[in-house]
Amino acid sequence: MTKPWYEKPLRIAALQCNFEGGRTLDVVDKWVDMGFNAEQLFHPMADAYSALYDPALHHDLMAAYVSKAKAAGL
Repeated sequence: MTKPWYEKPLRIAALQCNFEGGRTLDVVDKWVDMGFNAEQLFHPMADAYSALYDPALHHDLMAAYVSKAKAAGL
């Protein structure tokens, strides 16, 4: 039987800036390819090296990102 996710080791990815050039959703594939299974989610809202979530600016991107990450097991 497979262990629940919370009983497995966490391999946490952390990208601290947003330099993806509009390819934010591609980061999910990179994390999965590198073996990560969790993320300190910062870069989609980052403006250089600081981030504040603004629903008007970030909601749609975050919804798409979280949906893709969840489907990928991240």
